[in-house]
Amino acid sequence: MILLPIVDPIVVEAAFTAGLGAWLDLEIGARLDNNFSNPVMISAEVMAISENYCANLEERGTCELGRTALLRLGGIHLVILEQSVFAINYPILYTHLGIDLNDARAVVVKTASNFQHFSRWQHELIRVDSPGTTQSNLMAFEWVHAPRPLYPLDPNFTHWQAH
Repeated sequence: MILLPIVDPIVVEAAFTAGLGAWLDLEIGARLDNNFSNPVMISAEVMAISENYCANLEERGTCELGRTALLRLGGIHLVILEQSVFAINYPILYTHLGIDLNDARAVVVKTASNFQHFSRWQHELIRVDSPGTTQSNLMAFEWVHAPRPLYPLDPNFTHWQAH
């Protein structure tokens, strides 16, 4: 199984309305960032739902997850969150919905710096610089309010200046 978190309040609402065991045919994704992505049409089964689970994130304190839904799309298990929360990069996001992380073949972590929370299960790490607001390619963004010239965006940047 592959585990993937997505923030999509419309899909969460659909899962809660449909209930456990229901099949949903709907568009998912691109609700928070449609500059780099487009929604995808899926057909998935509602495997679990959770409302207002309060997770202990150790060094970060507690985090209320809000409403979450677990959807199964073949071998992919999507955890859909109603809102962005710190717990999106922690194992509790999956385990509170009944998932045994020992059964996962891959876990998608949405930032480049939080994979350590999965080290107990990690056999390999594959870094992916995918399009989106957290990508490393700074040239992909439209820089409207940045002072110019700015390294590495401008080829005529010659030296650092204090402002």
